[in-house]
Amino acid sequence: MPEENAVAELEEAGFQVVVEQEASETIPEGSAIRTEPADEAEVGSTVIVYISLGNVVVIPDLFGVDVFEARDTLVEAGLIVRNVIPRSCELLQSLNPDFDCNSVRPNSVVSISSGPDQLDWGDIVPNGTMVDLVYLQQINTP
Repeated sequence: MPEENAVAELEEAGFQVVVEQEASETIPEGSAIRTEPADEAEVGSTVIVYISLGNVVVIPDLFGVDVFEARDTLVEAGLIVRNVIPRSCELLQSLNPDFDCNSVRPNSVVSISSGPDQLDWGDIVPNGTMVDLVYLQQINTP
């Protein structure tokens, strides 16, 4: 059911409605996926209706997450991890002077992109998008 119809029906039934969005491989963009609560609610209470963003992926915030764990998370979400790119602290700081190498552990993700396009955590991209992960390379000192 389209969002406007789902919201209208719930409001006509006497509920307060909150709309949330989430990705769905099967429900078309703009259509209702589900409600919370799913079965019964008291008239006048709040019902959350989840509306499909379509077959997309919301880029999870993986800053500071172990690079291998981040890669697995992205693959499970439906993205293709094309490159996993190590960067030294010095290189990261030359690209972004404000970058604090102490803000993440070595071998942790610091950024994500799709080819030349920088992505941000929370961006919405089509399912199957190819992405590149950049991580802080651990430097072994003697």
